[in-house]
Amino acid sequence: RQHVGVFTAADPDIALKADDRVQLLHLNNLARQRMLMHWLLEGVDIPCADGVFIGPDVTIGADTRILPGTILRGKTIIGKNCIIGPNTQLIDTLAGDNVKLDNVLSEQAEIQEGADIGPFVHLRPNAKIGPHTHLGNFVEVKNARIGEGTKVSHLTYVGDADVAKREFRLRLRHRELHRERKAPHRDRRPRLHRLQLQPRCPRQGWRLWIYGRGLHHHRRCARERTRHRACASGE
Repeated sequence: RQHVGVFTAADPDIALKADDRVQLLHLNNLARQRMLMHWLLEGVDIPCADGVFIGPDVTIGADTRILPGTILRGKTIIGKNCIIGPNTQLIDTLAGDNVKLDNVLSEQAEIQEGADIGPFVHLRPNAKIGPHTHLGNFVEVKNARIGEGTKVSHLTYVGDADVAKREFRLRLRHRELHRERKAPHRDRRPRLHRLQLQPRCPRQGWRLWIYGRGLHHHRRCARERTRHRACASGE
């Protein structure tokens, strides 16, 4: 004879199994809904749960809003009063209080309080975003530190750099060139593409030569520049 025991489970879902992809999807949905219910009871605002996935090791502060399409993975920590999403993925990311992330992909990055990032921003590993900073559209940061109060405009890449506190505003150079091209024809100022310091003459010291489009508007012609180079080389 064999004895059969009976065990009463508090949750009937504990006895479910998955023999195919359909049943596995059902179990995943149950686990996801259970995680969302846990954070709703902890004071996190999730107005629409479509596409929201929160991993088991994630920590979220109270009164933070999680918008649709947000995926939180790894040991991600989010502070209080934040707005995360829509369509944002955070992997092993530390985000402080009052942070706004819109369409952001962040991997092993640190975002301090009050930062406003997005949309369409990629934070790669070892990116450190300072307090009250702003990162505009299509910005990528890799292994760099953005200081407090810095504003990085759209279409900008910052890599392996330190941007000081409140001292720099990064803008795309082609916007300035575009404004120059649309300027009136009477504006004869050269459009600068590259500045280089070269010796003009051994007795007259150094001169800053200007290269780029619009150089023919400058007073110095190409022949005079060539002559000074020959003088400097002793020919």
